[in-house]
Amino acid sequence: MVTPPEFFNFASDVLDNWARRRPEAPGLWRVDADRSGETILTFRKLAALSRQAANVFRAAGVGRGARVLIMLPRVPHWWIAMLGLVRVGAVPIPTTLQITPRELAYRLETAEVDAVVADAKSGPELDSFAGVRLAVGGEREGWIDFEASLREAPETFEAEPIRADDSRNHLLHQRHHGRAKDGDTHPGQLRPGPRGHRQTLARPPARRRPLEHFRRWLGEGRMVHEGYGQTETVILIGNFRSLGQPVRPGSMGKPAPGFDVALLDDQLQELPHGQEGQIAIRLAQGRPLGLFSGYWKSPAENAAHFKDGWYLTGDCAVRDIDGYYWFVGRGDDIIKSSGYRIGPFEVENALLEHEAVLEAAVVGKPDALRGQIVKAYVVLRPQFEASEGMKQRLVEHCRRLVAPYKKPREIEFAPSLPKTISSKILRKDLRRRA
Repeated sequence: MVTPPEFFNFASDVLDNWARRRPEAPGLWRVDADRSGETILTFRKLAALSRQAANVFRAAGVGRGARVLIMLPRVPHWWIAMLGLVRVGAVPIPTTLQITPRELAYRLETAEVDAVVADAKSGPELDSFAGVRLAVGGEREGWIDFEASLREAPETFEAEPIRADDSRNHLLHQRHHGRAKDGDTHPGQLRPGPRGHRQTLARPPARRRPLEHFRRWLGEGRMVHEGYGQTETVILIGNFRSLGQPVRPGSMGKPAPGFDVALLDDQLQELPHGQEGQIAIRLAQGRPLGLFSGYWKSPAENAAHFKDGWYLTGDCAVRDIDGYYWFVGRGDDIIKSSGYRIGPFEVENALLEHEAVLEAAVVGKPDALRGQIVKAYVVLRPQFEASEGMKQRLVEHCRRLVAPYKKPREIEFAPSLPKTISSKILRKDLRRRA
């Protein structure tokens, strides 16, 4: 097993290192949704801004171990604030803007929040918060203007050394069902500790990404290296170029070094290749570097995921004879129809190959005869119209690409799909709607 360093701070040990090695290379690149503009920050600039942010936080009384809720849209200041908090040794808690007042109150109380960083135009729910409040995007009465303070802050700051075993300085991330996870991160976000200082990809391979981009890349001779990881982990399985393994398109790849990965049945027995099972990490030799430390204040959920020497991911896959893993779906997303087990992603990918489909999500709908039927929620591209004829064309399209029992028996058109802050579809919402 890999032994972590005694002390580690992502901002100083990784970001500052890149700022020294490649100071003028793009460290953060944001493109507006309508592509009307973009913001590029070099590693040198991003590191300097994060040091200034750390000084802003320290001056506001936010120091080592403070828990800080971040409610911002996808703007550069989200990253600047996150990195500044990491540098000062605080505990960032990224939170979606779509949160309800009730859910927000739960997070503030459960996570024992000391400070908030929020958009200046956000609702009044945080005005009664008694801790430190910093506003991004303009002035707000009773709040510290984060951007104005940032401009005045010095660019020198000595980062706080953080111990690997100091659970007080791990990032807390809110799952969409409301519980917080200690020492946890999610796609594109960072934690201030060595248990996962790499970014994670917490979404199944080849999903909800424009297929035309993949076709263009492949046509240009580029290889797509897909991988699998969770909010709770770093990359567990991947097509790793550095290992020299042949890429198997559509596969998640093979287990990452340092992780003993297996597929288990419902009795936690290991399964051979060719059989569908739950992805699990063996913990017999200790908890590997890159696995979160636990669910915050949730002993029941910890007990459900850490069993008999395994960490259970809740995701299902199949391993082929050559050791490559193929994603099937979340255990609770699997559709059981007329005795068949149907992973939603194969059906969704089939729908996404149709020229009219922008997004698709598939869930099981209760059915008296079959137990469940396959129901698809589809977002059409702007130039196509929703109609019964379109539904039939999509069903026929799927019939050509997947087994007959997998085709959607019901299709509902929607203007958009409910999603988490990390763009994962909220299937429980769709199941309730079905």
